[in-house]
Parts: sequence; C-alpha cells; structure tokens
Amino acid sequence: MSFFQIDNINFNGPLLNAAGCHCTTHQELEDLFDSNSNGVITKSCTLNEWSGNKHPKYYYNNITKNSLNSNGLENGGFEYYRQYPLEIKKPYILSIAGWNNKERETIFKRLFDKNENINLKKNLKKNLKKNLKKNQFSLIELNLSCPNLNKPILAYKPNTMDELFRKWFEKYNNLKFGLKLPPYMNFNLMEDMRDIFLKYENRIQFLTCINSIPNGMIIDRKKKETVIAPKGGFGGLGGSSIKQNALSQVFKWYELLDDKIPIIGCGGITNANDVLDYILCGATLVQIGTYVKELGPKLAFDNINNSLINNISFQRGQCVIKEFE
Repeated sequence: MSFFQIDNINFNGPLLNAAGCHCTTHQELEDLFDSNSNGVITKSCTLNEWSGNKHPKYYYNNITKNSLNSNGLENGGFEYYRQYPLEIKKPYILSIAGWNNKERETIFKRLFDKNENINLKKNLKKNLKKNLKKNQFSLIELNLSCPNLNKPILAYKPNTMDELFRKWFEKYNNLKFGLKLPPYMNFNLMEDMRDIFLKYENRIQFLTCINSIPNGMIIDRKKKETVIAPKGGFGGLGGSSIKQNALSQVFKWYELLDDKIPIIGCGGITNANDVLDYILCGATLVQIGTYVKELGPKLAFDNINNSLINNISFQRGQCVIKEFE
C-alpha cells in the first residue's frame, strides 16, 4: 500500500477539501480540480436539489479563525454530482447524506442496480443521458453525522448502524463507502462503533473524523444576537478551535482499529504543521474545510503545499503516549 492510498485509489499527496466547503456548484468543483489539492470531495448530497437553511447560516471570525455553520445540506442533488466531472483529473469522492434511510437506499439502488440504471436512462433529460455511461466517482463518503438537521445524528446509534450496514451490504454486492463521523466524547461508544466497523472492514473503506462539532454558538455582542439564524443560532463549530478534539479522535480511532481501516483527519488545518500532526496521529489523508472556504482552493492548497512538500518525513501513527516522569 502506498503512503497516500484508500482501498485501491492512490493520491499524490494527503490534501483534500472537506465536504461542505467550496464544493457545491460545478464551478466550485472545477476550482478544486484546478488547485493543488490531491483529491476533490463533493458537497454532501440528497436525492434531489435542496437550497438548505435560511441565511445567515455561516459565520467566520478572522481573529480566532473559527467558523460556525448551519448550512442544512444545501446541494445540487445526487445526479448533479454523480455525472460530474466528465474527465477525472484526480480522485473524485462523492459525498452522500440523504434525508433518511429510504432516500439513501434509493441512491444506492441508482448506483449499483443495473436495472435501475436502464430505467433511469429512459427518464433523464437528453443532456444527461449521454453522460450516464458509468459512475464518475472514485470513492463514496457517506455522511451520517450532519449536526444541522434538527434530527438525531445517526452515527451515534451503533445498533441502528449495524442493522443498516447489514441490510445495505447484503443487498448491494458492490457497495463500499467511507464514513464521515461526528466527534465522540465517550470512548465506550467508540469501542462499540469499532466493533461494527471491523465487522464490515472489507466494505468500509475509510473513516473521516471529524465533522463539525454539534450545537456550537457564537454571539455578536454589539448586536446582542447570535451570528447565525437557523436552529435558534446553534450550528456546527469548525476552524482552528476544533483541531485538538479532531486530533484526539484520529489518534483514538487509529489505536482502536489497529490500522485496519484508513483514517482521514479533518478539523482546524491551516498550515503544514497541522497536516503533520494528523499524520503523526495516524491519518492517511486530511480534509481542509474552513481554510479552503475563506481563502479559496488555489491559495489555501498552495500555502500548505509550499511548506509541506519537503516535510513528509514522519511515519503515519508515529506519535506515542508520553510516559509519566
């Protein structure tokens, strides 16, 4: 296995965008393909196009480098991302959320049921028919951890996840995916989830950790109000302040999984040292969200690559627990 590899997909380096940041429209995806990222991830999609929550739904503090969002799964719809791009320039990861399990299964059926694809060709508009030759993506990232939907986070329910995986994998022989995970504050729950992930380790290709931290809040003291409107001002916390939590999650998952499932680290990355911290803790790749959204893909990935290119001398998972003095 090469250093930067997920399943049989090779990456030229460790840097990806995070689903949700500058990856909603085809133009934004093209910006990512033209940047020095080593792969491209789409916006987490639902079956049909969705406008997301009402504005203001995103906030960034330029001093603390923290962000707060309640985007609400704004996206172009599953087929919008499935059929793009026509020419793969680098690994392309399709992020799937879905509103519920029925919708997720509908998406899987379209992807992996040959009869469904035949029927779909008959119904799609002519300009999409010519593109429906094969699935254009390299990997799937299944997002079961969105904190902004006013419903329980599925990735906190091990028994439900186990039953869903069993059902999906039995029904679709070719189905594989990675999982985007929330932060887990309880190691016992992580151990329960570990047992499930290893049960399906041949079908679960990677774990991305972490999604934004649920139910954060930032107050505008001058206006005496919350900085975002949806969900009563609560949103997913991102940016620099979540890095320490995200690192601990990567380190713990690497320890629990014994390197059997690759880990993608995500949270608070703004420079090459942040990337190296994740690699030391066990990450194979990293995703960059807030920094890409604020600077744009070209500048963000150029800044990190310029200082990173000569510094990948650490071994993955090399970080050890400090002994008592």
